[in-house]
Amino acid sequence: MSAQLISPGKLTAAHARYEGISNCTNCHALGQRGIEPAKCLTCHTPLRARIRADEGFHATVDADCATCHKDHFGRDFDPVRFDTGAFDHRRTGFPLVGEHRSLDCQQCHQPSFITAADVRAFKLAAGRLDETYLGVSDNCQTCHRRDNPHGAGFTAECQQCHQPTGWEQVADFDHSTTGFPLVGQHAALVCTSCHGEGADGTVSFTGTQPVCATCHRTDSPHGSQFRGQDCASCHDARTWTQAPHFNHALADFPLTGRHLRVSCASCHTQSGGRTQFEGIAHETCQSCHEDQHEGELGSDCQTCHTTASWERMSRTFAADRFDHAAATGFALVGAHLDLECATCHARSNDDNAIALTLADNPETESFPAILVEDGCQSCHRDYHTDVFADLPGGTDCESCHAPDGWLPTSFGLDRHNEETTFALTGAHLATPCFACHGGSGDPGDAPPHFDFESTTCEGCHADENPHGDQFENEAGVTVCGGCHAPDGWDLGSFDHSTTGFALTGRHAALDCQTCHTPTTDVEGRTIHQFAGLESECTACHASDSPHAGQFEGASCATCHDAEAFTVPTFDHGQTSFPLIGAHERVACGSCHRTETAPSGEPFVRFRPLGTDCADCHGDVR
Repeated sequence: MSAQLISPGKLTAAHARYEGISNCTNCHALGQRGIEPAKCLTCHTPLRARIRADEGFHATVDADCATCHKDHFGRDFDPVRFDTGAFDHRRTGFPLVGEHRSLDCQQCHQPSFITAADVRAFKLAAGRLDETYLGVSDNCQTCHRRDNPHGAGFTAECQQCHQPTGWEQVADFDHSTTGFPLVGQHAALVCTSCHGEGADGTVSFTGTQPVCATCHRTDSPHGSQFRGQDCASCHDARTWTQAPHFNHALADFPLTGRHLRVSCASCHTQSGGRTQFEGIAHETCQSCHEDQHEGELGSDCQTCHTTASWERMSRTFAADRFDHAAATGFALVGAHLDLECATCHARSNDDNAIALTLADNPETESFPAILVEDGCQSCHRDYHTDVFADLPGGTDCESCHAPDGWLPTSFGLDRHNEETTFALTGAHLATPCFACHGGSGDPGDAPPHFDFESTTCEGCHADENPHGDQFENEAGVTVCGGCHAPDGWDLGSFDHSTTGFALTGRHAALDCQTCHTPTTDVEGRTIHQFAGLESECTACHASDSPHAGQFEGASCATCHDAEAFTVPTFDHGQTSFPLIGAHERVACGSCHRTETAPSGEPFVRFRPLGTDCADCHGDVR
């Protein structure tokens, strides 16, 4: 009776070794009711480790251990009592989804599935490994090792491919991670098309070689033609019937010209149910084409023809087989040597610079003959539009041009001076031909002109005349040659005295524009004023006269010359007051003092000025 007052009942079988008054403090604290959780975790170390790591179900429980786990109810009492049907498995960190939701707890919580070393050690020591829910691994293979369809050789984690909804479904598996991405027709295949199913029921995923022959050895349409070659050098995964990667240029017979448009079947015919690719004869053109020349010109068609077409002749046409000069009377020299035959022997030609007249029947002849009657003009349009047609002998292209090219011409300075009425001298020697004759040399542009109405300066330079009509003669023509020469427009040697106003003193050092100022005419051209200028000093110096109108009507030359405005040798005897005696030594400024004009400008008073003694010396009596 006394023992019952101290202990409420027998401990469970798991705690039986703590039975007795001397062991109470292993779980209970003196003077306190219930059990302190820290006491429980002193023994239950696997739970303590998980709670501290915030892992598993017990890390989510806030109540004391004794709230759920009771004791002192006898040896047969089960301290782990909870409703498994209502338990929220998400609190363990492993939510049950898919097929897992319909499983019984014991199907996963088996002693053989407990992989945690601390749980196994703890429960085995107590002999109760079959009475715990702890320590089961969340790795698929822990539970599904026995029903793994891939055998022991497959080391990948099952969850990389499968989902808990079922083993048969493989959702969103990225096949490119295997080194063999699924593209084209491969993307539409079921897995077993390549990975098959072994005799033991396993599906083979490892060891499959990523080469076409692994799967397609028996359905190759080529037989033994491409033995040892990789299918991917021609085909891809889209379809067998196309060969997008094949490059015929890497074969023994590169395709050029018209061959590029020929269908493959034209040369690669069927043989024995298969298309023939190897062993196609191609050593000569006659392997495929009938020799229209019946062997007379040898077997090397490329000597004359190109793959562009039979009608187009090659630039490597053998001259030793066809003497163009002897057969046609026209030797191919200069630029003609680089032309293709069809340039001249064409049925039609839209070139504005070429005008061919073909003989015979140009619609049926491969090389229709050209009617050669007018020399160069039999083929080439007259770029000069009959300008030289009136010359003796008519238009003769070869008098200036040569077969090497239209430009440069052979018509040089010597011929220009000898054969024309306008000899090139001075600056004209450095003037390019097109500056006077126009024309760019491009047949599509306007041709140059050679028929000039006038060869005078005015004929070419009228638009550049800077004088307007100042120097026009009675016929209304400005004769440039009166002042200028072909060496240049500058007039460094112009004799200004011929104008009636010789340049002396300071005038000789002035720039022409100082007096001949530029103006703009009604057409916007700059005109320099030469004719009609006044020669009096006041025409230029009225604004800078220092005398304030004292000498109105008098000539500046009375006192000044062109050397300077100063008057170093003025003869005072010319005035009404000759300087005699002491007056000869008096400075000019003593009598001619500076005054200020009404405009505010200072000036020296020269006249009127009194000549009486008192006017300067005052009343000295």
